[in-house]
Amino acid sequence: LRGLWNNHLMRVELTAAKDLAVQLRAAAEESGDSERRLVAERAAGSGLMALGEHREANACFQRGIALYDPDRHRHYVRRYGEDPGIWCYAYAAWTDDWLGHRDRALDETRRAIEIARTLPTPFTLVIALANTTPVYQCRREIELTLACAEEAIRIADRLGMVQLRAW
Repeated sequence: LRGLWNNHLMRVELTAAKDLAVQLRAAAEESGDSERRLVAERAAGSGLMALGEHREANACFQRGIALYDPDRHRHYVRRYGEDPGIWCYAYAAWTDDWLGHRDRALDETRRAIEIARTLPTPFTLVIALANTTPVYQCRREIELTLACAEEAIRIADRLGMVQLRAW
């Protein structure tokens, strides 16, 4: 379900992605597994955010953050190459900023970068840095925007990740 959801989200088939996120959440809730629930909240929030439903998306991301334990979920990064908790922090920051919770958005971006620096994959750090730049940019904090973007570019170049560099 997670793979299908991501496929539809990346193809901007947002209604299909939203429907799959609902199924993903139901399966996660039934399982009672916090990791699955975290992934489901990230998925549901991402689709809602893309649809412009920012309050509802932010609620998903906040639930994901509440479920997230960087130490306990560290194996997820090793297995799948990404960290759903970092995505929750990053997108919570975006939606918080858009909803006027600017200080909370800053705290979330800082926390995402702080956690990402401790994780076993530099890909996750690029995600955290790249997702922080728009928050700083909207605040017109040019030096911080550039610092995050430049660090993300250096890491993406070192990894040969063209898509992340462009982002």
